[in-house]
Amino acid sequence: MGDYCKHRDSDYRDPDWPRGLYRRGVSFRFRRMAGGRRIFQVWGQMPEGDAIRKASRYNMDIEDGRMPVEERARREMTFESFAREVWLKKKAAEVR
Repeated sequence: MGDYCKHRDSDYRDPDWPRGLYRRGVSFRFRRMAGGRRIFQVWGQMPEGDAIRKASRYNMDIEDGRMPVEERARREMTFESFAREVWLKKKAAEVR
C-alpha cells in the first residue's frame, strides 16, 4: 500500500528535472506560478525527454515574461472562434 500511494497518488519530482515538472503514475504534469497566476497542466503519458523539453520551453517563456504557448492560445480564443471550432462541430456530430 505504501508504494502504491507514493508512486501513483502523489506527485514525484526528480531533482534533475526543470522547475515545475512533476510525475504522477505515468502522467507528467507542469505546475508553476507565473505573473500572479497558477499554471497547471496535465500532459498525460509521454516520453520523459519530451516532458523535460516541454517544461524547459515553458520555463523559458515564463522567465521572458510571457505565458506558455498553450496558455496564450487558450486565453486568446474568442467567442466567435469557440463557436466555429468547437460548438458547431459538436452540434454537427450530434445531428449526424
